[in-house]
Amino acid sequence: MDLKRKAEEEGDGEHKRKKRKLGRMRLGADLILTLVEVNASALRPRIPPSATTFWQGIVICHVNDSLSSAFDKLVENRILALPVLKDHNRFYGFVDMLDVVTKISDSFQETPPSSAEDMELFQLGQFQHLSVSDAMDHPYDRHYASHPVRSNLSLFSAMETMASRKSRRLAVVGSDGRVNNVVTQSMAIRFLADAHSQIPETTLSTTMQELYETGKIPKTVQTVELDSPAISAFRTMAENQISALPVVDPFGHICDVMSIRDLRNLKKNLSSVSRLWLKVGDFKKVDQVAHHKLVTVDVESTLGEVLDHIRKTNVHRVFILKDKMPVSVVSLTDLMSYFFLFA
Repeated sequence: MDLKRKAEEEGDGEHKRKKRKLGRMRLGADLILTLVEVNASALRPRIPPSATTFWQGIVICHVNDSLSSAFDKLVENRILALPVLKDHNRFYGFVDMLDVVTKISDSFQETPPSSAEDMELFQLGQFQHLSVSDAMDHPYDRHYASHPVRSNLSLFSAMETMASRKSRRLAVVGSDGRVNNVVTQSMAIRFLADAHSQIPETTLSTTMQELYETGKIPKTVQTVELDSPAISAFRTMAENQISALPVVDPFGHICDVMSIRDLRNLKKNLSSVSRLWLKVGDFKKVDQVAHHKLVTVDVESTLGEVLDHIRKTNVHRVFILKDKMPVSVVSLTDLMSYFFLFA
């Protein structure tokens, strides 16, 4: 082995040793051992009793299904994504609510269609003719982030994989290449939150201010005004590939949150698509849909407090306020990166 290659390998080994040491400091050796010993298949998605169209206990769709039917399944089962199967029921990727949001925002302007006829044309034509394949942003043959993992993978490796890919979810496949589980960021962070007693106090006491100053969480946050049309909020999510926005009043104070979950207000088959042009505040009120909870903390709040909020409320993000104004947000993706990338 030549000296250059040896030096490179030794340097790489030293880098990995430093990462493992930092990992032990952030997660704790006991928790890491637990995660290594637990199989990724031990975590199971929460399936509502009314869920339909299962594949080994998972709600699925096929690549040639209509996007409309996939949206209906998302609405009916109150979930955010569906594994997509292709030939011989093999995994092809995910279609999620953000894909639907993107297609809708591409199809409409800030002002509503001029007539009921134009509205009906969209409902019965444009959207109905889209297939799941047309909408998928991340089919796994074109996007590394959607590649499935094997069912014998440890929970630690699955979490580390999600963090490195910045994936919101992973399909777990058996030796036959068929999906037998889905592991999500939400499931992973809940597992960590439930095991918070094993996380070192030095980690739990880290403040949002520290994470903000070291670039572990964003230094800006996209917002939407209370009086803006709902479609404007969804368009911002699509353009920035984010799943929620804080809603602010005329003074810039946070008063609500708008998320891709709220797209359920359009109902199955987009039967209530005209609601897109309601003001955000009014859109949030219709039908008393169970909307995403708004959870906020201040800059001096700790990581332990944030994990506790997530454990109790099942939210996917916590907004960080200063003088009632959102200055940052800590998302599940941010937490996965912090705990598993060790940067």
